[in-house]
Amino acid sequence: MKHTESLKPGIYLEITPASGFETIGNVRKEADYNHSYLIYRRPDGTNEVIRGGFNADEPLTKGIKLEIETGKSQKKSKDRLEKGEKDGSRPFKKLNIAPVNGTTNGKKCLRL
Repeated sequence: MKHTESLKPGIYLEITPASGFETIGNVRKEADYNHSYLIYRRPDGTNEVIRGGFNADEPLTKGIKLEIETGKSQKKSKDRLEKGEKDGSRPFKKLNIAPVNGTTNGKKCLRL
């Protein structure tokens, strides 16, 4: 997905609504949450999502299995845009992260 002129290349924190269930004592009820994820917008207009999350519908008695996604475009991610959404329509904040001229195992690094 190409970024818009207002969304310059960089790493952004984005937020999307999420729903699931919470258990308080013996009572399990539906709850609304916000889900945060990172999106790296490249200078060539493509992007990559860095995200993690668990399935809130699974019982906690089985433990929490965290699913991590990296290296996927937003289009292929669980945080893909829904019908009617466009790039930049979700709440976002561009992070001030300086690039580093270096590599680790052949991959570019960022200073956090």
